[in-house]
Amino acid sequence: MNGALQLTQEQRRALLLREVKWAEEKSAAYRAAFARAGVSYADVQDFADMSRLPFLDAVAEEGANAPFFMLTLPLSGLMRVSVLRDTADVGGQVHCYTQGDVARQVQAAT
Repeated sequence: MNGALQLTQEQRRALLLREVKWAEEKSAAYRAAFARAGVSYADVQDFADMSRLPFLDAVAEEGANAPFFMLTLPLSGLMRVSVLRDTADVGGQVHCYTQGDVARQVQAAT
């Protein structure tokens, strides 16, 4: 065994439902996308229902709501924000880190 966590089908289903609910409740981008598609996390009961959920066009969403369009916690929950610019200095990526994220990075490095 490779040490990877093995989930049962029911555990994967429960994880899926929890993550879809979290996305809708905590992310304005997902809330808006779900509303435009006329779906809610409550409509997802199994893996087959995933086809009803919209996929976000990250470029369009980010352009309209940059830089924190996918953030699922208040800004006060962030410990660190970094911006990675591309070589042409037109755009880039914003990375947000919580205290837990930083702690895991430190633990992994030591």
